[in-house]
Amino acid sequence: MGKASSKLAPMAIDELQKATEFDRNEIKQWYAGFIKDCPSGQLGMDGFKRLYETEFPFGDPGPLSEYLFNAFDQNHNGQIDFREFITALSVTSRGDIHAKLEWAFEMIDINGDGNISKEEMVKFVDGIYRLMGSSMPGSDESPEACVDTMFLAMDKNKDGVLSFEEFREGTRKDQSLLNALQMYNPATEGKLNAHGEEDEAGAAGAVGAADNSNGGGAAAAADAN
Repeated sequence: MGKASSKLAPMAIDELQKATEFDRNEIKQWYAGFIKDCPSGQLGMDGFKRLYETEFPFGDPGPLSEYLFNAFDQNHNGQIDFREFITALSVTSRGDIHAKLEWAFEMIDINGDGNISKEEMVKFVDGIYRLMGSSMPGSDESPEACVDTMFLAMDKNKDGVLSFEEFREGTRKDQSLLNALQMYNPATEGKLNAHGEEDEAGAAGAVGAADNSNGGGAAAAADAN
């Protein structure tokens, strides 16, 4: 696989600036780190999973990382390019509460029918449990019991599924689910800074770019510029 360009074209930077909450210099810094760690300009599922394996060695990162990877991979071609990476990062790290809730809802709604079923929510919560090697923060319940509690509070019309409106209102009142997602999402600024041996595995350097104290790839690139 060939190498991507070492710099973004000015027009591409302009487009990304309009599409995200980052300024031009930040976009350049993120791109420098992303390309340093992923010279092909693409991050695949295996590399994405390794970010979690490094940061959470005592849990099973597979299920949750697959959820997040599919949310990042907007065109569903099995690879995350820089545009997909930076636009998702913008939502998860700097988006307002509405944008974050929309992003989370679409990720959990696996079949894309506009509702979250109990089965879909159980799979997602189970992914968090597996990653942590334990239960949700502040809860000793099983995934099924945790979801039953959520639905009891959120499912206002008692139809067995959550609409976006129900999910939004319920999560605003109890943000434990959103907080858990933020806590275990590598696309939050400064969260990870692990470098693997293969190109894709080092993408956490780009993820850690916003926190210079972590020494991520993009941060180092920014210093060099």
